[in-house]
Amino acid sequence: MNASSANGNTRKARQRSRRGTEGFVTAEIAFGLLGLAAAAYVLVGLFAVVIMKIRCVDAVAEMARQAARGDTAAVALVRDGLPAAATATSREDGDTVRVHLDVPMSPWGSWLGAITVSADAETLRERTR
Repeated sequence: MNASSANGNTRKARQRSRRGTEGFVTAEIAFGLLGLAAAAYVLVGLFAVVIMKIRCVDAVAEMARQAARGDTAAVALVRDGLPAAATATSREDGDTVRVHLDVPMSPWGSWLGAITVSADAETLRERTR
């Protein structure tokens, strides 16, 4: 065997081995992008849940303060700002006003089911003059 035929055989073998792996990088990039998209989808949903929790805590604290003052119009105004599916319960025990708020939400669509974001607040009734 001479050097040129050995060189040609080696070159052909390298070309054959490269042909077998063509497209693997494309597939790996595609799966990587799918993973990134799924992670972004989950993070956006978690962000929505955190934002809703903050809204619930603020709303329930405001409702408790207004209920302790006896301002039912302000409590109704706060309830109007909540999502339609939100349920708020208020309970008075002597000088204490307790408010509980539940908000069902589906941050990842209906196929993953709903979760409920809750918040509670308690305050003392204000004395009126």
